[in-house]
Amino acid sequence: MRAITICTASYARHTRRLVASYNKFHPNGTITVFCDDSAQVRKELGTLPCEIVELSSINTLGVKRAKFEAYALAARQGGFLYLDSDIIVLRSLEELIDFNYLVACRDDLSECPFISDKRFPWPNHPELEAGVYINSGVMFFPRSLLAILEEIYTASLDDDAWHRYIAPGHLYDNHFLCAYINLKCVPVRFENQYKFNWQGLRAGADILVSIKNDVIITAATGDPLHLMHFAGIEDIDSFLLRMKPDILEKVSDSTACKPVDILDLFQSPNQREICTKPDIIREVARLLISDKTTNPAVANTPTPYIPIAETFLSFALSENFSDVRWNGFPCGGAYLNSQEYHFLRSIIRTKKLNSVVEVGGGYTSILLNGAAQTVLSIEAYQGPWLDAAIAKGCDVEHIPFDATTKRFNQARLEKAIRDRNLELPDLLFIDSPIGTANRDGVLRQIEDLVKPRYIAFHDARRDSTMIYEAMLRLGYRLDAYLPTHRGFVVLAAVTEGAELPVQPDTVGDDIAFTAEVVEWRREQRDTVGVLHKVRLTNTGSRTLAMSGGDGLFLTYHVVDSKGDVLCWENPRTTLPCDLEPGDEIILDVIFGPCDATSPYFYFDMVCEHRYWVSNISPNMNRTPVPLKSSRHHADPVCEQKYLRKQKVLR
Repeated sequence: MRAITICTASYARHTRRLVASYNKFHPNGTITVFCDDSAQVRKELGTLPCEIVELSSINTLGVKRAKFEAYALAARQGGFLYLDSDIIVLRSLEELIDFNYLVACRDDLSECPFISDKRFPWPNHPELEAGVYINSGVMFFPRSLLAILEEIYTASLDDDAWHRYIAPGHLYDNHFLCAYINLKCVPVRFENQYKFNWQGLRAGADILVSIKNDVIITAATGDPLHLMHFAGIEDIDSFLLRMKPDILEKVSDSTACKPVDILDLFQSPNQREICTKPDIIREVARLLISDKTTNPAVANTPTPYIPIAETFLSFALSENFSDVRWNGFPCGGAYLNSQEYHFLRSIIRTKKLNSVVEVGGGYTSILLNGAAQTVLSIEAYQGPWLDAAIAKGCDVEHIPFDATTKRFNQARLEKAIRDRNLELPDLLFIDSPIGTANRDGVLRQIEDLVKPRYIAFHDARRDSTMIYEAMLRLGYRLDAYLPTHRGFVVLAAVTEGAELPVQPDTVGDDIAFTAEVVEWRREQRDTVGVLHKVRLTNTGSRTLAMSGGDGLFLTYHVVDSKGDVLCWENPRTTLPCDLEPGDEIILDVIFGPCDATSPYFYFDMVCEHRYWVSNISPNMNRTPVPLKSSRHHADPVCEQKYLRKQKVLR
């Protein structure tokens, strides 16, 4: 099999993964890399077997337009497989070979909201119908299409033709090629897009891949994934590191090569000398790709025991990804945790903040748009998090960020703020880009453009020096602080009057909730028992508090099919955050062992030494539900303890 790709020298580290993974699954195949600087690309690719061809048209026309020259050059030598450089091959691609048809995967333009008419997507040629529309990242061209490829290449050199069939700022070579596929009635054989293209990797913000029988599969169909195509993902490393370690280990096995790659951290244990907890490895990798500043040593000044202390501090203050989902939002890892989501929303509600400028776009954008009237989210990188916010109607402005100057594009930033009249927002929220130095640069840039009443910072413990300097420089005072592992702080302009700390709303005395098991697990997940995944919803008018005098625990009672109690006292589960009326959270709940025959249960909540919700809420659901947990002992001591408590409470 012959394959080709095209890249610039600045993108060659991703091309290295493509070449290494392609060679692993096609040991008798060849791959040609068309590029703008053959010396630099060879340096990046090392000794990987491949042919490197320098194309001057990449520098004169741009890499997207130069693809058509690469297609024509390759077709003159016979049929070939084209693969975008942002692909990692996971299995053989032999199924894509066909000597009579162009082989490709469908693309329905579902992630292109800028195209209003998907059936006629070329506004400069409105009568041209997209009878066939493909994703051009994975294609097999037979030699029989040489004449058509030569014709399309010639057309791509015509400025009028080029601009007629592209979507400026969004789609270039893909849109142009699809136009000519329809104009020339090119015969196409469609392959499964879930096995051979980006649709098998993700759906919007959700990653679809998992491991089954030691193979990476897509949740879309359950089929093995033949490749990962990171189409539309600007920061591929960050996207990869959202995946679970077992998946990253498989991906690493596919790309193992020299020079060293960040994915080498995830190679199989028998391939690496040092083994450690997979989640820790992932966090180390995430920190390694973050932009860090190196401070030169100064004579006669104290030096830290650890030379890269800032990196280790970031690592120490990082959190693992969590199974908890707060109102449908993912928690932990790169995201806020449930307490932080709740804190941010409480700040907006309690202080009655109507306008927000947010640096960072994603799930917090969705939260802010539901709590404030006017929200502008500024995001540096494209990706599923950006797609998720846009899909929910958030006003997100994608503005390029320069990691060297640590600034956004100044003109684009000024225009975004000016067009929305947000020079005096109620809140400026800083939660991006990655790294203290980058956030400090962004804050210093944006403080000249906006004068907010409040400024909120996530990662306050790591960025404490930056925040303190901002307080002195801008004349703000500490207003609120959430002491989570990463820390969340709110500063107020000195003109703002002092306010009481944020307190959860308690608009009534009615406590009500619903709880249901959404995933039963078989394996022992905790020393106390099994952790089952439960959806808990506050259906009352009073906040379900996680701590303090009103703090509640979620628990359950083991009963028979008629509802008679077999075991009242069972393990308690702490709430991960306060739940205000209407809030929903998915969390792991501890279920202890059970010896009863065909036991049932129902959920309850308890405020220790004060009350059980079932005793004060007559409408609480006590319908017995079959208990699928492991064996449980109906301990008479527990029952006596329960009866004593009931007597005290009465």
